[in-house]
Amino acid sequence: MIKYQTACEQVGYDKTVSCPIEPIPTWFAYSGGVSKEFKSAEEAKKYSRMFEKVVKNKAEIQAWWDGRKALESQARDVWYAALREEFIDGEFISEALFDVCYSEAYDRGHHAGCDEVYAYMDATVSFAKRVLEASKA
Repeated sequence: MIKYQTACEQVGYDKTVSCPIEPIPTWFAYSGGVSKEFKSAEEAKKYSRMFEKVVKNKAEIQAWWDGRKALESQARDVWYAALREEFIDGEFISEALFDVCYSEAYDRGHHAGCDEVYAYMDATVSFAKRVLEASKA
């Protein structure tokens, strides 16, 4: 069994890290068809009641989050591949039966994370094996 945390460590994904990039805000105020940029909301309010806050480095922050999402996806792929390797035995559990069992386990456990899905997968596969053994008797 591979724990999800182990898969995360294998790909270098740390779930506890927050975005280290501080947003750089600016404010734009609009008056008489003219838009001006200000360093604070207070300055923008003095110019006009119509103002908005914009994050200047939004693309940089989004790129950081996109990289995190990619690592998280890699960790899930590693975890899922290990799950398939563990449960598909060719004797009882085929790829098709694995997919059915995984679907059930995912529905029951994904709200609590991958390790909970594994626990449900183990129980579901055990049940499927018992059904298959009973059907042969």
